[in-house]
Amino acid sequence: MASNATFRPVRALLTAGLVSTALLPLPALALDGQALLAKINAVQAENGGLKISAAETNVSGNNVVLKNVTFTAPDKAGGPDHSFTLSDVSLTDVKEEADGGYVIGEVTTPSVKTTNEGTELAIGAISISGLVVPADPKAPGLKSLSYYDKANIGPITVTTNGKQYLSIGSVESSMTPAEDGPGVAFETYATAVAITPEPSDAAWLTDFGMSSLRGELAVSGSWLAQDGEITLDEVTLTADKLGTLSLYLGLTGMTEQLYGSIKQTTESLKNAGGDDAAQAQAGQLALFGIAQQINVSDLSLSFEDDGFTKRALDYAGKSQGISGKQAGDAAKAMVPLLLAQYGIKDPENNITNAIQTFIGNPQNLSIEYAPEKPVPVLQIVSSPLEILNGTDTTVTANEDPE
Repeated sequence: MASNATFRPVRALLTAGLVSTALLPLPALALDGQALLAKINAVQAENGGLKISAAETNVSGNNVVLKNVTFTAPDKAGGPDHSFTLSDVSLTDVKEEADGGYVIGEVTTPSVKTTNEGTELAIGAISISGLVVPADPKAPGLKSLSYYDKANIGPITVTTNGKQYLSIGSVESSMTPAEDGPGVAFETYATAVAITPEPSDAAWLTDFGMSSLRGELAVSGSWLAQDGEITLDEVTLTADKLGTLSLYLGLTGMTEQLYGSIKQTTESLKNAGGDDAAQAQAGQLALFGIAQQINVSDLSLSFEDDGFTKRALDYAGKSQGISGKQAGDAAKAMVPLLLAQYGIKDPENNITNAIQTFIGNPQNLSIEYAPEKPVPVLQIVSSPLEILNGTDTTVTANEDPE
């Protein structure tokens, strides 16, 4: 395909004393389908290692059709690679950039079914619009990132021995450059999610009066590399007849330079190869040092009850031969003991009162953590309950939604 079609003014002197000016197009360079596929594979190699091969690459103008496409994913445990084949993958409105990268107007695939060790995975048609394939996936900073305007996948099902364990109606996502400076904004929504485990693996579901877990997932956020800020504005998991769990998280320290250090360290570990324990340990220590530069600026976790607490108390009471209300009263009495057991200090009983209020009348429960100065992520991960011991944390129950 031609790099952005170029026209140059050419002044032509006509006979009979007539002079006119016209724009004549230069011959367009043909799009190289194999070069495009190689560039896509180079990006995949940096992001999980999924390899894409095609029996043919048919080019027509700005469009490419990959025929008999095979996707091969490496087995992380060192076993045989996993692969599945599609008939055709269409790439339309492909433009080659001056730096050697590509912008693909839309990528579409047909539905696919693949089976591995008795488990069938079925994925509906996939559509990706505005896909940016970077010129150099190993380039420093954000120049190596691949973006897309929108991606749609679905439906998705996982079936074993004729029984469907997982189904997802659709997954929609976007990943676009940030408006102010280097960075990215992202969104992902999974709708009509249903998980149906074996009864023996989730007996509590039956006692909850349910045969499957159904709900949806929403994630949105942004990364402003210049400031090093990552914000998860929304991570919401909703389960029908149970409730909604929501997370808000603010991180600092993830600058473009730090991102480059992570890539460089990961690449050096990947290229080292072998089973050199010393190299592996050195790499892990390097990543540990990098992780120490990422901090939590604020965090909130909330749960909006939609029947979970009552079902859980009824379930607990049934196993002890008492009613759900009696189980709730016992749970409220145990709150101070449990907090003390886990080393949580509650001198003013704010945490105790909030939890007891929620158990008695389950509506919503939230934890908000806003430290005066950002706290290293590793410090919180190593001892998450410790954040409840400071004055930076507020626990509330049954507050009116804003």
